[in-house]
Amino acid sequence: PCGLVVLPQVCARALRQCRGAESLRSLHRRFPHGWIAVETPSELELEEGDRLAEALAAVSRREGCGIVFFDGNCQPDGDISHLENWAAKIPGGRAGVFRPDSIWEVASLILHARQLCASSVEMRSIAMSGAIPRVAIPVPGEAMRSYCDLWEHFEVATALSSAGDWE
Repeated sequence: PCGLVVLPQVCARALRQCRGAESLRSLHRRFPHGWIAVETPSELELEEGDRLAEALAAVSRREGCGIVFFDGNCQPDGDISHLENWAAKIPGGRAGVFRPDSIWEVASLILHARQLCASSVEMRSIAMSGAIPRVAIPVPGEAMRSYCDLWEHFEVATALSSAGDWE
C-alpha cells in the first residue's frame, strides 16, 4: 500500500541497529512477555480515553504483557507528559513510556510489539509490514477507515468501535 510495507526488508540494517538500542533493551527487560505499543492520539475524548485505558489494563493483566505509550512524531526533546499521564492510568506498573531518538526506534518498537493500537495510518503501515496485529483507536476523520477499507482483509477487525467491547 505504501513504501512503509517494505520497511523490514529494505531497512533491515537500520532496524537491527535500533533493536540493540538501550531504550528497546530496557523494554525487553521490563516486559519479558512483550508489550502492546500504543500511539496515543490527542484527539481522543476523555471518556473514550478512560475506556481505552481500562481495556488496555485488562488485556495487560490477562495476557501478562506490558503497555508502552509512544508518540509517533519522535521528537527526542518533546514534551512527554501526556504519555506519562496515560501510563499512570494503567495500574500495577504494567505501563511505560517510550521516548525514541529516531523513526527507526519507533519502527523497531512497533515491529517487536505483540500488538499495535494507533490512530495514524503511518504507524499502522509499519505494523502491517511486519504482520503485527493492529487495531485503530477511533479518532475523527476518514483517513484510517479509508486505509483499512482499501488494504485490510474484510474479516480483520480494524478499529475499536464506539459501542463494542474494547477488550
